[in-house]
Amino acid sequence: MAERMIADRELLLARLRRLAASIDSRSSLGRRVRARLASEQGDHAAILAVVREATAAGDSGTRAAALRLAHHHLLGPGCPRRAQLRRGLSTELVAESARTGRDTDLLRGLLCQAVDLFVDGDHRAERGLAELRTVLDRRPDPEISGAVRAIEVMLSIRAGRLDRAEADAGDRYARATALGHDDAASVYWAQVAAVRWYQGRVAELLPPLAGSVHDPSLTTAGIGPYAMLALAAAAAGDRLAAESALASLTSRDTPRSGWWLASMFVVAEAAFRLGDAETCARVHEILAPYADQPALAGPAVVCFGSTRHASGLAALGSGDVDGAATHLRLAVQDNLALRHWPALIRSRTRYAQALARRCHPDDDALAQRQLLAAREEAAVLALPLDLRAEIPAGDGFPVTCRREGQRWLFRFGGRDVRVPSSAGMPHLAVLLADPARDIAAADLAAGVDALRTADRDGLEPGARERVRHAVSKAIRRAIASIARVDAELGRHLTATVRTGTHCSYRP
Repeated sequence: MAERMIADRELLLARLRRLAASIDSRSSLGRRVRARLASEQGDHAAILAVVREATAAGDSGTRAAALRLAHHHLLGPGCPRRAQLRRGLSTELVAESARTGRDTDLLRGLLCQAVDLFVDGDHRAERGLAELRTVLDRRPDPEISGAVRAIEVMLSIRAGRLDRAEADAGDRYARATALGHDDAASVYWAQVAAVRWYQGRVAELLPPLAGSVHDPSLTTAGIGPYAMLALAAAAAGDRLAAESALASLTSRDTPRSGWWLASMFVVAEAAFRLGDAETCARVHEILAPYADQPALAGPAVVCFGSTRHASGLAALGSGDVDGAATHLRLAVQDNLALRHWPALIRSRTRYAQALARRCHPDDDALAQRQLLAAREEAAVLALPLDLRAEIPAGDGFPVTCRREGQRWLFRFGGRDVRVPSSAGMPHLAVLLADPARDIAAADLAAGVDALRTADRDGLEPGARERVRHAVSKAIRRAIASIARVDAELGRHLTATVRTGTHCSYRP
């Protein structure tokens, strides 16, 4: 089946309605047509009605087809009862294959079972996929092989093998297009978007997404392309485009399809980057019932890890720092269990950011440990440099320092940086010890004792200007010497230390 455009879908619906009206609805063909029509219309109750009718009539072929369609419509997030019903349908489909005797029904049933395990975050998911591969080796099926390849791309992303995932996604797209699969473009875009995000290169998607987001062949991805467009625009600094995309996503309720949860995960990231507290609060509320579920898209073709990460980010963006820290701590645990290493690294860094903003006792030490763990994990996995460069975000992580003989020890981003002493180091130490406070250059020049007394600035204008110039120059030279030892810390201090008549450190 070729990729279906919107007009094609309407024509298909019209043909199915005419066909349903022209044949006996109680016949095997009539039941199949009604099941297909209900599927195209998104009427899950009507599909289940066909399942019951086919069961009563002993029509195994129709029952198997209707079970598969019903399972597909339950892939979206929902209550435990919905998940239980979905798992029951896949089990029935496997059992039904024994009655139909068709390899395709068995393979589709095993595929549905494997997808269920991934959707539920079950540790047996890869075992289920391995069982499907074993049967598929004996009974080849191009359609099922394409679905398995898509899941394997998702697993490569979770394992941090991003280059391999992108190559395999392209290969899968070429094969799926040749076979006429209607999800070829949607799956490819979603997987490449995930790769770019974990590479720290999501902004690169803005031009192609802006040109293709309205492509009717992407209809199977639901709101996914619009959500990724919002994130890409936010990352690229195109605030207007990002806000426009977010407004189109949050202005109305959208169906809870199999792509919905992953899309809302991306919406949370975009809203946080924009500093949109109102949207963050709304997303946090929307995601609350699904926090314990993995953020999967489609039939397990993309996974963004724990939904708690998105809930935590939305809480952080709305000002609920305590709630954010709780969600993100659990997201770290969830992503460890999922073995989703890129998501784990991101959850660790966002958890550290929440801790740094919360400022409870021991939060700074815990934040530094999370950052250090994220660094080590990225290095072990040989993840791209762009991803590792995102880890030690300056936002919320103040620098601390102390003197060690003729050297100064700076602590930043989970690591120690030792720098030779210089004239500006004591001035810098005073600023770092009191973030966000404006301190007169004359007081810095007079020394620490001067800061303990009231107004001492009795300098003449000319002398005051010379002091300002000398202190500013000494601080800038100190930061330059730090940058020669640790470029990243140097960049952070350059961006956050202000000099002049009054000086300050504002992380």
